[in-house]
Amino acid sequence: MNEEGIVAKVKPATEHHSLSYMGDDVYQQLSTRYAHVLESARTFLNKKKGTKAGGTISRERKATLEKNHADCPQCGQVFRGGNHNTEHIHAKALGGEKSNKKNRIQICKVCNNSRNSTMQGFIGVPPYHRQREAQWPKIEAFLLWAELTIDDGIHAGAQIPEVHAHFLEARFAGEMPHAFYPKRAYGRFSTWSINDPPNYPHNRSTIRGVSSRGNIPKQRPTTTISSVLGRMGRAFFDRLFDYKPSVPQPLEHGLNDEHESVDSTLRHANENIEAIATSSNTQPPVEIEVDELRKKWKEVLDLEFSNQNGVIALGIFWNMIVESRTNSGLPWRAFEKAFNVRHKGAMPMKASEFLEQMGYSFVFVKQENGYMIHLCGEEE
Repeated sequence: MNEEGIVAKVKPATEHHSLSYMGDDVYQQLSTRYAHVLESARTFLNKKKGTKAGGTISRERKATLEKNHADCPQCGQVFRGGNHNTEHIHAKALGGEKSNKKNRIQICKVCNNSRNSTMQGFIGVPPYHRQREAQWPKIEAFLLWAELTIDDGIHAGAQIPEVHAHFLEARFAGEMPHAFYPKRAYGRFSTWSINDPPNYPHNRSTIRGVSSRGNIPKQRPTTTISSVLGRMGRAFFDRLFDYKPSVPQPLEHGLNDEHESVDSTLRHANENIEAIATSSNTQPPVEIEVDELRKKWKEVLDLEFSNQNGVIALGIFWNMIVESRTNSGLPWRAFEKAFNVRHKGAMPMKASEFLEQMGYSFVFVKQENGYMIHLCGEEE
């Protein structure tokens, strides 16, 4: 009772604790928008039901994705072979329906792993009915984040910062690369049928010369020798310094028997750039055996993962890439193009693409001395 003699209404202990994970206006909007998801999760957890397997994509839908060169609606990674699977937006472990078309979307395996890693890193390990009351605010925040990042695009997840931070660490080693976005992605299964074209509402325009933020023609900058060299230098050093792990120890086998330090790599890079600036003659492009290099990397990585229980330092793998690029004599852009790896973006995203091409299923995990690559099992 307050000073005026009015009895104050006491709210349940867990009712508004989710506000610690997002702003009041965000919570009010999202909890109303996804009220059916929250109610379904509460009912499921209270009944202490088990999680059911299943709910994957049909052959016909998968064929549609392949025919239309679809990409991941979360990161823009192009679907190739088996590098993608079905995400249950409302996780089955929290009551999501396994075969409901509204609850399924096709994403790349690394994003799928990272969303699952986010759920377990933020809430804890299932089964979740054992901790449903104590952990409900976190469960609620995760469920809202999971729905929001599909419907409004991955960048919208920043409205629920703590959950989003877990995902960014697992998927991108801490920072979302803004140059990576979907162009030919598909939305929830309920929004498209077999043979439909890509329909994800947050696809960016692929029309050359048109801005993704409107029909404004892009202005080409004036090209000079100094501007070209400047861009090359900035791009090279930006990529090296996007990620700052502790200097890894040399691998005991394979490509890094004579390990080259980061300082040495920088010196070589600087010498290459200066040579371009002072020489009027350029060497023709060097042909590299892409499949052969992937095979060599994979042999070394398989052995290291086996010796270290499925965990190795991201820096160790990237030094393999740096060494191979240096030995090829190719500039970074040409080297990445040969592997069909996108030129823009930070090193972890590029490393992610190289790893995916070799068929690894993984997440990044932050540790005191840098990011680690953790192998994962299949997550459907």
